Amino acid sequence: EVIDGLYTVSNIWLLGNSDRLYSVNIVEDGDNTLEVEENLSGSNGFLLGLSSGGNVNKAYNLIASDSGGKENFAALLEFADNLIAAGSTTGEFVAKAGSGTRQAVLARLDPNASETIDDEEKQIISELWRVQVPIDNAEILATANYRDDEIVALVRQAVGGGDEWSIILFSAEGVQLN
Repeated sequence: EVIDGLYTVSNIWLLGNSDRLYSVNIVEDGDNTLEVEENLSGSNGFLLGLSSGGNVNKAYNLIASDSGGKENFAALLEFADNLIAAGSTTGEFVAKAGSGTRQAVLARLDPNASETIDDEEKQIISELWRVQVPIDNAEILATANYRDDEIVALVRQAVGGGDEWSIILFSAEGVQLN
């Protein structure tokens, strides 16, 4: 299920949630195919990059380190030539950070990274950092970019029979500022 998207100079980016993993089979003629992989016990977020012509050229899976949680992403943001994906998890999106309840998460991704495999340079999506906010029963529903310097996150936390709303600020390095 696609949840959010945005357009950058090089790609159209789609953020979603699924119980599958995705990868891209790159072919020289440019007619790439999206590969749907194994069925997961929980759910994960995914990020797909498409050319302006609609050809899929990048895929990245946002999954908890313990693979047992349920990730639910809700917001995608362009930030200093990178992408910020935000939402929630019930697992350990960051190793040893899970509480067993839903917690807010953020990940910063470099969509223009590259790596060398068998003497051939390949374009990849590289994860720069990920954060799991230690607030139980919380999720990030929206994000905003403040001068490519801070990330503003709208957080909803279930408390008692209602919801509490708050704004959390993060530095460009993913450090919570308030």
